[in-house]
Amino acid sequence: MGAPPACRGYGPKEEVVATDAASGPVAQKQATAFRTDTFEIPLAADGDEARRNALEFKVRLPKGAAVLYSWQAEGLGTPEDLMFDFHGHTEAAQAKGGPVSVADYERGSGAAANGSLVAPVDGIHGWYFRNRSGQPIKVRLKLSGFYELVAAGEEGNLAGIQPTAAAPPR
Repeated sequence: MGAPPACRGYGPKEEVVATDAASGPVAQKQATAFRTDTFEIPLAADGDEARRNALEFKVRLPKGAAVLYSWQAEGLGTPEDLMFDFHGHTEAAQAKGGPVSVADYERGSGAAANGSLVAPVDGIHGWYFRNRSGQPIKVRLKLSGFYELVAAGEEGNLAGIQPTAAAPPR
């Protein structure tokens, strides 16, 4: 758009950047409010009889919505002992016994990760964590963006993980 006509001539010459060259929309409105939450995800030691050393935690994102994330494992001696699978999938067809569209983002092991995601499909997106160490650990996950929480007990949050610190949506 450039500067208003009254301001022109008081700064450097402007060159308009073509935003249509981007791979997607560069500015967009969202249906949900921006929010920030912190979660503590406890993982038992490997070999736990109740299999509490692994769980999946996801949030709901509409296609095109963005989320920023940062997570770090606390109490983990060897980074390779924490396996993670960052992925997302659709929900509607699955409830009716139909196919599910799955998007794989990153699989690996490590003690921390930081990044962002723009959801490629409407659905639930997040992580499967598995502690392969002999000690219980906690994964501290911080999210910011245009997402909704998955209710406790529903797919994506069967463990009932709730925010420990939250900035309510405005």
